[in-house]
Amino acid sequence: MEDELSGREDSNQSAPLAYLRGILGAALGALVAGIPWGVLIYLGWFVGWLAFFIGFGAFFGYKLFKGPKITIFATTTIWITSFVSAFVWYLGMITYQVVTEILNIPFQLIHLIDIPETIFTTPAIRSDFFADLWIPALVTAVGLIGIRRVIREYTDPDSVREEDEAAARAVLEKSEETSSEEAVEKESTENPDEKSE
Repeated sequence: MEDELSGREDSNQSAPLAYLRGILGAALGALVAGIPWGVLIYLGWFVGWLAFFIGFGAFFGYKLFKGPKITIFATTTIWITSFVSAFVWYLGMITYQVVTEILNIPFQLIHLIDIPETIFTTPAIRSDFFADLWIPALVTAVGLIGIRRVIREYTDPDSVREEDEAAARAVLEKSEETSSEEAVEKESTENPDEKSE
């Protein structure tokens, strides 16, 4: 019975619906993880390092929605949705600033339709937008580099376990070599007469 369940789970992982669930979960997770960043920008604080958590949110959403356990697909989906989410949040923040500070218009959703055009067609705003875009992109990338192993633990736990065991064996062997060399050195320093004979 357990084999049937695991076989059914594996077949569900390769179904097109699993890919859609993974993409949707990663996108929602990344957008939700950007909320603290957006709220603090709204309150007047630019805390760029909060973009670090967008990748973790994307992974959590991917896993929660049971995305397929295919490492390359999971990694690509999480990276793309994280960068898109960071861009969307950053665009939203710039839009808010343009509406409230530059155009001096009370913030209303009706004005949002014209704002992207204003941002991308006004040279001063456009240059500031793209000049500062590297900050959330860099912080998001750093966060994503940190979750590579977590993604692999979800998609291929056996290979991660084997790598951990191989690394532990290598450390143990190195430790044994070092301790045996130290024992030989200690023995030779304690009995210098035996060496001279």
